[in-house]
Amino acid sequence: MCEQRKNRFAWRGIAAAAIALMLAGCGGGGSGADGGTGAGGGLTGVAQGTVGIVITDHPTDRFDQVRATITQIELIGDDGPVTIFTGREVVDLKRLASYSELFAVADVDVGTYDKIRLTVADLELVNVDEDGMDAESVHPKLPANGKIDLNPRRDFVVTEDGNLLIEMDFDIEKSFKYHEDGSDTWHFRPVVFVRVLTEGAGGRLARVYGQIGRVDTDRFELCQRELMSDLDDDSDFDESDDKHCVRVMTTSETGIFSPAGDPVGIDAIVTGNFATAVGFMSGRDDSITMLSTTSSDDDSDSGNDNDEDSGSNSSDSGDDTDSDGDSDSDSDSDSDGDSDRDRFALAAVVVELGEAGTYANLKGMAMSSVDADRRFELLIGSGQGFGDASMVTAQLQDGAKIYSRRGVRLDDGAIADGVNGAFDGVLMLANDAPDLLKTVLAILDVDIDGEEVLRGEVLTAGADRRLMVATTTADRCVDVPLDTDIFMV
Repeated sequence: MCEQRKNRFAWRGIAAAAIALMLAGCGGGGSGADGGTGAGGGLTGVAQGTVGIVITDHPTDRFDQVRATITQIELIGDDGPVTIFTGREVVDLKRLASYSELFAVADVDVGTYDKIRLTVADLELVNVDEDGMDAESVHPKLPANGKIDLNPRRDFVVTEDGNLLIEMDFDIEKSFKYHEDGSDTWHFRPVVFVRVLTEGAGGRLARVYGQIGRVDTDRFELCQRELMSDLDDDSDFDESDDKHCVRVMTTSETGIFSPAGDPVGIDAIVTGNFATAVGFMSGRDDSITMLSTTSSDDDSDSGNDNDEDSGSNSSDSGDDTDSDGDSDSDSDSDSDGDSDRDRFALAAVVVELGEAGTYANLKGMAMSSVDADRRFELLIGSGQGFGDASMVTAQLQDGAKIYSRRGVRLDDGAIADGVNGAFDGVLMLANDAPDLLKTVLAILDVDIDGEEVLRGEVLTAGADRRLMVATTTADRCVDVPLDTDIFMV
């Protein structure tokens, strides 16, 4: 009997083909985080919508840091390019292995766009020592002078006053090749997949750090001030850049934590203070039901792989009603125009109060299960400024959340001996007691509960959408539904 594979399942490491959701980038032609305006070279017309670019990365153990110098992001339509970002921003893609981040926002002319052009001026692959200092650095060769065209299978449609979020997910593990041909050089052939988040989020958690604006009963404005993935402590967005303000939605399930790492209520959120919100992003008017996981991946391949999968992964998981049941678009019923200011919404699972650096984000491995007091031992990974084999006791706070890297909610039982992850918390160092991490968020490197991952060689692929796969234990027969995406890698 064959096994039924659902469209959210992914296969890894198949020799001849892989079932995955990804977009392979290739070199293309053409030409501080400053957003574009959509003027000059965009589609004609005065009506505009807002486009946001969210970036994230698949995890890799090959390097400690992957520093990408991004200088431009454009949308390409029939009438030419529209700039979403121009500037020079150095981000460490490795920092985005556990979450996504809002990178750029711009207002652009309405219309249909069929290509994303990403310009990367430099890539640096870095290994660091135990103190976090550079120990080894490599600059791989870039294709087409760093100009990378991403050709989606489906167009991007920008509507009047609409909010379109485009997530670019770099797969660093597959993007670099080492050539032992006498030159001993690294080559970069970008592998990126794109998700269009227009009808509700899901997928990976997003993280926004910024200054708190207006606070309402169950939501507040958060204006992004700094990219958490960059390598400096400078402000990336000034206070006049209201394009980077998002509306943070909270529910009774949202964990809100003080600068000391203790649970507090929404009344602790104060205008003018700083905070980090972690949750699921979408257009501002999307329903709060984006807290549930959806499968809305828009995958495409900018290489010439001629994939012909016919599945449509778009889904609408909610309506456009206000979550609190009222009829006004502004929850405080005033006319302050916040519908123009807050272009995107974030359904928060965790809110960390305090300036950048208040909460540590530690990569490490659990060395025990969670006990009755919600404690477990955590081995801190190397290259984070701690000595080898540094251990800390992690205390899950009331309201703490546990998720997989894919954005699936987990319980305490998912933390077990040998499980890797990223852990947010306030670190309490003591001389006469074990060091304590007051943990408010854990993002684990685990498969979705209930998912079986097959690895092996595809032996046969029949017209009836049935595959025979040779695994390490036996040949396995797999039925593949019509809405499963299949790509050559």
